[in-house]
Amino acid sequence: MTLDQCKCNETVLITHLIGASPFRRRLMEMGLVPDTNVTILKVAPFRDPIEIFFKNCRCILSKNEASLIEVRSQLK
Repeated sequence: MTLDQCKCNETVLITHLIGASPFRRRLMEMGLVPDTNVTILKVAPFRDPIEIFFKNCRCILSKNEASLIEVRSQLK
């Protein structure tokens, strides 16, 4: 599953980053690395953009950017 497919208020775990090297590097510099918990805070009406929360930070990603982040459901 990718981050753009997640629902609002869902917490997921990043498993893999897809995409070109400069994009991956930018995400990793922000702290979006594998084994990081991410919570989806808000999703716009057409699912673009998506507001996420991770490591005490809020970030907004476009749907295309979110589709390049593979995640899995977080077990509670």
